[in-house]
Amino acid sequence: MSAKDNTDPDEPRRKAQKTHRAAYMNSQFRSPDFASYFADSFLSKSQWKDEHTGVEVFTTPFRHASLPNFVPDKEYLEQLIVELSSLDMNEKNNDLYKFKQSMELKHVNSPCINIFRDILQEQLLPWFRDVTRFPLNDKVDMFCSNYDYTDTLLCHDDELEERYIAYIYYLVPDSWCQEDGGTLDLFDTDDKGQPNNIVKSIVPAKNLFLFFEVSPGSFHQVAEVLAEDKTRLAISGWFHGPPVRRPPPYVEPPMPVSACGSIKDDEFFDWINPVYLSQDIQNEIRERFEAESELELTNFLKEEKYEQLLAALSNQERTWTHRGPPNKRNYDVCLADHLPPTAESFLKVLQSDAMFLVLSAMTGLHLYISSPREAGEAGASDARGDNAKCRVEVQRFKHGSYTLLHDTDPLVGEMALDIVLFVGGKEWSAESGGYMSYVAKDAVEEDSDLLKAEPSPNSLALVYKDRETLRFIKHINHRATKAKESQYYAISATYYENAD
Repeated sequence: MSAKDNTDPDEPRRKAQKTHRAAYMNSQFRSPDFASYFADSFLSKSQWKDEHTGVEVFTTPFRHASLPNFVPDKEYLEQLIVELSSLDMNEKNNDLYKFKQSMELKHVNSPCINIFRDILQEQLLPWFRDVTRFPLNDKVDMFCSNYDYTDTLLCHDDELEERYIAYIYYLVPDSWCQEDGGTLDLFDTDDKGQPNNIVKSIVPAKNLFLFFEVSPGSFHQVAEVLAEDKTRLAISGWFHGPPVRRPPPYVEPPMPVSACGSIKDDEFFDWINPVYLSQDIQNEIRERFEAESELELTNFLKEEKYEQLLAALSNQERTWTHRGPPNKRNYDVCLADHLPPTAESFLKVLQSDAMFLVLSAMTGLHLYISSPREAGEAGASDARGDNAKCRVEVQRFKHGSYTLLHDTDPLVGEMALDIVLFVGGKEWSAESGGYMSYVAKDAVEEDSDLLKAEPSPNSLALVYKDRETLRFIKHINHRATKAKESQYYAISATYYENAD
């Protein structure tokens, strides 16, 4: 045999066989005494820690357990990491998450991955049936995930199909610490069963296997990864069983709407850029809007009024109130009794008959039934707007802010005109998130945006939302903290068509 052919073609197979003989779930977990103690704690919902193995069972905020040193074979672990790191990963990016994920690992034929699949199916599954008493079937999901800088998975409960147990097996660098982010955050719930506060954050650790019971209250998230030079590599998935009856989800009441009111002409004209009050310009805008159902109006307010509004909202003494719950939204609002006079004045403009008329002229929508008189004329005393209504909210978005799509959203199915005036956020980058995204109701997967509106100072975004359109604000990530302005404000209003 020549030197060039001095390799053993069977060597990889023999290495895999050698690894297979050594790679098992920690045998200490499978001892009868250990399994008995674990089961007693899990079934009685009492906290327990085994001092010898470091295994812990927790009952709050919901049942979960950590199994450190899950696979004792260190050589196997390194080979497993190499195999997982070489997989093709798909970018996952929508309202709820941003990270990379592999295909289902049951479809991957790779020595160490095959071994881990056997560990879950042949060793862990029987053990789970014994210590949890859950009626688990043979279905085990298994994916590899890769979280890099600014990746996250926001608050959710994992309730889907027939999931009983969710698990995460961490294969992060040994140096991973709290400051790197990527923690598994667990939420408690309020009296309506909605997630409330993060009460526990579990830092990823190499070779740590973590699992929790999937329930209506198992709200959790993967905190944003803040490390720029590390990857949060993990295998995760679910163990399944027969369908479980769940209580109906809580449906929160819709925000109140306000009827339009009258306003003096001078008050209205003081705010709006006169360009947008020209009938010719309104006709041009209307043609574009009727063709595209959305547009952006730059420099919408007079410059001095915009600066006054920005100064009022950014005043450090301003009182802001957090708006949740985190499985639906996370941002701040300025409530009516804390609004500065400048913002109060502008909200009167937004809720005025004059604004309803101008928006009707710009969009062709019947927001306000008017006479043949020009809609751009604020007076229009013979207009009829008894049913004209809108809802308005003054919002603040900063690092960590977002809104999510959800099945119980009371606004789903509404036909309305959304307008958003962006205040602040100079030189905002879409890479920081914070953009307003509209998606089709039946196509909310990755890259399915119908349109995006990015924060731009003193711009007014107008979007017609039909019954099949949903809206979310993309999670604002850590990059925003490095920007010239790390937060922005939005005055968001929704206008409803007036029945003739």
